[in-house]
This record gives sequence, structure tokens and C-alpha cells, in this order.
Amino acid sequence: MTLAAPSPAAATTTRSCGAFALADAYQSLGRLEPPAAVWRRLRRWLTDDGATPTHRLAADAIRCGMAAACLRSAQLTPHVVDAVLRTGWRAVLNLRDPVDPAAGHFVLARRVAYGAVLIDDPLRQQTYRIAGERLAELWSPAGACQEVTGGVLVAIGRRRAIDPRDCADCPECGGEFLLPAVLGLGWRRAWAPAWAAAHCPWCDALATPLPTDLLRA
Repeated sequence: MTLAAPSPAAATTTRSCGAFALADAYQSLGRLEPPAAVWRRLRRWLTDDGATPTHRLAADAIRCGMAAACLRSAQLTPHVVDAVLRTGWRAVLNLRDPVDPAAGHFVLARRVAYGAVLIDDPLRQQTYRIAGERLAELWSPAGACQEVTGGVLVAIGRRRAIDPRDCADCPECGGEFLLPAVLGLGWRRAWAPAWAAAHCPWCDALATPLPTDLLRA
């Protein structure tokens, strides 16, 4: 896949990495949109230190007519990424920036092979592999980096992949909150072991797996 040359407006800050990763994911799903256009939407949600909250990437995808979920895994392994990619969904990862370890950095996972994740970093126009141990390191919070809370990714798919039963209103904000069965989630079903929590794309409220006794009720 080839993106258009970065727009100067979008490339003036490394904080636009989320916009570039989303534009890359959107293009792979058939939506052609320059990173600058995505960045104009995302930058409204910047925190005081200039970071884009991860759940806002999922919200942008939903506003663009796609299905998206902001997920947290306790298993910081290529297997978790592969589980998403094998469904046909895309996975945007929030990793510690190898250039600036105090910052987070959004990249797009392309595929998993031989225990490593092939990463596209469209902002820096780089493609590289991350082996399992290094992935766990970059996907974990550490030191001065407060922008990576650990194991968080945004899964993005086509809207038609969603069963209406996967949707519910967020109990905190009332916004649409997807827990897609295709990814091993659900509002009234057991979750796949990979997932520890899901974040509301609108307010960042947490959903967690239901207790077994509640599932049987």
C-alpha cells in the first residue's frame, strides 16, 4: 500500500502519528482520505501535553462509517495482534516511541509471521518487524512514558461485520459502544482470554468481561 506524500500541515508534528496510522488503515479498507484531513479531526481532542487519547481513534473510525473498538489485552504478544488481523480487521497499536521513549506512538500492524509483527509507521514512512520480546517492551508502560498504559490497540473493520447484538449504549455517556463477537467480545457472552477490557470510544469508560455467574443468569 502506498500513501500520498505527507501534507506539510499534517507532518509538522509527530503528534499526528495517529492520523497517519488511521489514514493507512482506512485506505486498506477502501476509504481514501489524506492524513491531514484525519489530523484536523483528531487534534481537537489533544491532551494538555499534546497527545491523542487512543479511544478517540476508534471514535473517528466510527464517525467515518466503520466499526471500531478500543481494546486492552494483558497478553502483550504477537498472537493477540494476529488474532485481530486474521478476522480481516486492522490493528492500530499504541507503543512507546523508539525515537522518544517518553512518548507514545501509533503504528499500524500489517501482519504477523515467525513470531514477529510487521509494522507500518506511515508518519515516518518506515516498515519494520518487531519480535515478541521487543513488542512486549514497547507495548508496556515504563519510566517517563505516561502515554502507553499497556496492551492497548484500536481494531477497525467494515461496518457490515457487526452484529446488532454487538452494540450497546455506553452506561456512562450513552454513546454507541461496540464489543464485536468476531473479535471474541460481546455484551452477554464470554470474552476471548486475550481481552482484559474495552474502552468506550466516546468517553473512555471501561467495559470488562462479565462474571461467569452473570452470564448464566
